[in-house]
Amino acid sequence: MIITISGNPGAGKSTVAKILASELNAERILVGAMRRDLARSMGMNLEELNEYGKTHPETDTKVDKEVKEKVKKLVKENKNIVLEGYAQHKFFPEAFKVFMEANKEICCQRIWHDLQNGEAKTYRNEGKYENIEEFKKRYKIRLNEDAERFMKFYGFDHRDKSQYDLVLDVTHISAKEAAEKIRGSIRKSF
Repeated sequence: MIITISGNPGAGKSTVAKILASELNAERILVGAMRRDLARSMGMNLEELNEYGKTHPETDTKVDKEVKEKVKKLVKENKNIVLEGYAQHKFFPEAFKVFMEANKEICCQRIWHDLQNGEAKTYRNEGKYENIEEFKKRYKIRLNEDAERFMKFYGFDHRDKSQYDLVLDVTHISAKEAAEKIRGSIRKSF
């Protein structure tokens, strides 16, 4: 079984992916973490990598190729896979495809909270922001820039909810409840 999780930054995709991977004894692949690692290896933060990526599609395609190779290997090993990434649902049409969304204010607050924590801030490798208002402005820009990049290089908008098996608003539910709803939806589908 392959489950892809897409959605808004800060919606809790990684947290839910971690819960699902544990509960389903699945391998977890985090495309965002791979992009953050790529940014670090290039001496950039994620914001800088995304800006660079506007004219350098290899920043996305390199990670996508790595993901495809990992998934292919895990499928051969008959492993369940939870794959968190904005565009992965298009590369694995056989997957159960989830889109997680939440109120953008809450998403911004979640990320901002992470940026105040040394370990989480290092992991996220975001740009530098003086205050939450500055971050909120950048968040809105990022949503559009990501969508434009995917449209330009892949020909689709990952925010088009008709592409998913389940669209889940997680504004008022916990990550554990979100994982439970995803599992319930998968049971109904298979």
